[in-house]
Amino acid sequence: HTNRINDIKKLIKIHQNAEPGEPVADQVAKLDEKINQKLVKTRDKAGIKLSYLDHPVYIRNANRIFGHGMWSSTLDFHEVISERVVSNKGREGWEVWYKAIVSVHIRGGGKDDFVSAAHSEVGFGSGTSYISPGDAHELAGKEAATDALKRALHFFGDQFGLSLYEKGVTVPDLYNSEGTPTPIR
Repeated sequence: HTNRINDIKKLIKIHQNAEPGEPVADQVAKLDEKINQKLVKTRDKAGIKLSYLDHPVYIRNANRIFGHGMWSSTLDFHEVISERVVSNKGREGWEVWYKAIVSVHIRGGGKDDFVSAAHSEVGFGSGTSYISPGDAHELAGKEAATDALKRALHFFGDQFGLSLYEKGVTVPDLYNSEGTPTPIR
C-alpha cells in the first residue's frame, strides 16, 4: 500500500514539473505500445466474431498511462431510447435500450489544473429482465455508459482497443512480424 502511494506521488510530481499542455514522454511511450493480445476477448454477435476488451482493462490502462487522478470521465447524456414488454415461454419480461454520451478528460502537465485532451463518444446498451423493469433499466443503462466510455477512450490508441474497431481485423492480424499494425484491406 505504501509503495502504491509513493508511486502516485511520483506521478503527480512528474506531471507538475511538465510544461503546461505537454504530454509526459512516458505517457506517449505507453500509448504507442502494442495491445496485449492476452487481454483481448471475442464473442459472437449475429454470426460475426467481435474482438473486445473488458471494461476493467480500460480503467486499469487509463490509471497506468495517465495516472490516478489525472483523468476523469463524465456522463453527459443518458436516456431511454426504447422499452417494451416481452414474453418468453409464458413469462413476461421487459426489454430496454439506452443511449449515453460520455466524455473523457485528460489532465495536462503543469501546476494548473486544466484539461489537455478530451474526447466524447456515444454508446448504446440493452437489457432484458424477467424479474423486474428496474433490472432491465439497470442492465441497459450500465451497458450504454460503459460502451460510451470505452468508445471515448479508444481515441487514445491501441491500449484502449482502437485497432479492435477496424473492420476485418482479427486478433492475430493486428500486428505483422515486424510489430507494426497490419494494413486494413
